[in-house]
Amino acid sequence: RPLVVELYKPTVTLAKLFPANAPEFLERKQLAPVLWSYISAHQLTGPSAAQVKLDDLLAQSLYSKNAHKAGDVVDKKELLERFIAKMQKFHQI
Repeated sequence: RPLVVELYKPTVTLAKLFPANAPEFLERKQLAPVLWSYISAHQLTGPSAAQVKLDDLLAQSLYSKNAHKAGDVVDKKELLERFIAKMQKFHQI
Protein backbone atom coordinates (compact mmCIF):
# COMPACT_ATOMS: atom_id res chain seq x y z
CA ARG A 1 0.00 0.00 0.00
CA PRO A 2 1.52 3.36 -0.97
CA LEU A 3 2.39 5.90 1.67
CA VAL A 4 0.47 9.17 1.29
CA VAL A 5 2.11 12.26 2.78
CA GLU A 6 0.08 15.42 3.36
CA LEU A 7 2.03 18.49 2.27
CA TYR A 8 1.33 22.19 2.69
CA LYS A 9 2.17 25.13 0.46
CA PRO A 10 1.76 28.71 1.63
CA THR A 11 -0.55 31.05 -0.23
CA VAL A 12 1.04 34.12 -1.81
CA THR A 13 0.20 36.18 1.28
CA LEU A 14 1.41 33.57 3.79
CA ALA A 15 4.64 33.06 1.83
CA LYS A 16 5.76 36.41 3.29
CA LEU A 17 6.04 34.67 6.68
CA PHE A 18 8.52 32.12 5.33
CA PRO A 19 12.26 32.56 4.86
CA ALA A 20 13.35 33.01 1.25
CA ASN A 21 15.06 29.60 1.22
CA ALA A 22 12.03 27.65 2.52
CA PRO A 23 10.99 24.63 0.46
CA GLU A 24 7.90 25.03 -1.72
CA PHE A 25 6.05 22.19 0.07
CA LEU A 26 6.29 21.40 3.78
CA GLU A 27 5.01 18.72 6.10
CA ARG A 28 2.71 19.78 8.95
CA LYS A 29 5.46 19.36 11.56
CA GLN A 30 7.55 21.95 9.69
CA LEU A 31 4.89 24.69 9.86
CA ALA A 32 4.93 25.58 13.57
CA PRO A 33 8.67 26.37 13.63
CA VAL A 34 8.20 28.75 10.67
CA LEU A 35 5.42 30.63 12.49
CA TRP A 36 7.28 30.75 15.83
CA SER A 37 10.40 31.98 14.06
CA TYR A 38 8.44 34.81 12.41
CA ILE A 39 6.86 35.76 15.76
CA SER A 40 10.24 35.78 17.47
CA ALA A 41 11.99 37.75 14.71
CA HIS A 42 9.26 40.42 14.77
CA GLN A 43 9.03 40.54 18.59
CA LEU A 44 5.37 39.55 18.64
CA THR A 45 5.40 37.50 21.84
CA GLY A 46 2.29 38.28 23.90
CA PRO A 47 1.96 39.07 27.60
CA SER A 48 2.08 35.33 28.37
CA ALA A 49 3.98 32.53 26.66
CA ALA A 50 0.67 31.18 25.29
CA GLN A 51 -0.19 34.43 23.51
CA VAL A 52 0.93 36.32 20.41
CA LYS A 53 0.57 39.99 19.51
CA LEU A 54 -0.60 40.32 15.90
CA ASP A 55 1.10 42.51 13.32
CA ASP A 56 -0.61 43.68 10.11
CA LEU A 57 0.50 40.64 8.10
CA LEU A 58 -0.77 38.07 10.63
CA ALA A 59 -4.03 39.95 11.24
CA GLN A 60 -4.84 40.41 7.55
CA SER A 61 -3.77 36.99 6.31
CA LEU A 62 -5.19 34.80 9.10
CA TYR A 63 -8.35 36.60 10.21
CA SER A 64 -11.41 37.88 8.40
CA LYS A 65 -11.73 41.60 7.82
CA ASN A 66 -12.27 43.56 11.04
CA ALA A 67 -12.01 40.43 13.25
CA HIS A 68 -8.54 41.42 14.51
CA LYS A 69 -6.06 44.18 13.85
CA ALA A 70 -2.37 44.74 14.51
CA GLY A 71 -1.70 44.94 18.24
CA ASP A 72 -4.48 42.51 19.22
CA VAL A 73 -3.38 39.59 21.38
CA VAL A 74 -4.51 36.07 20.42
CA ASP A 75 -3.95 32.54 21.67
CA LYS A 76 -0.83 30.93 20.18
CA LYS A 77 -2.57 27.59 19.59
CA GLU A 78 -5.50 29.26 17.77
CA LEU A 79 -3.05 31.23 15.62
CA LEU A 80 -1.23 28.04 14.60
CA GLU A 81 -4.52 26.30 13.74
CA ARG A 82 -5.55 29.25 11.54
CA PHE A 83 -2.09 29.33 9.93
CA ILE A 84 -2.30 25.65 8.98
CA ALA A 85 -5.94 25.94 7.83
CA LYS A 86 -5.05 28.78 5.42
CA MET A 87 -2.31 26.75 3.70
CA GLN A 88 -2.90 24.98 0.40
CA LYS A 89 -3.02 21.20 0.94
CA PHE A 90 -1.36 18.70 -1.38
CA HIS A 91 -0.64 14.99 -1.21
CA GLN A 92 2.47 13.07 -2.18
CA ILE A 93 2.30 9.37 -2.88
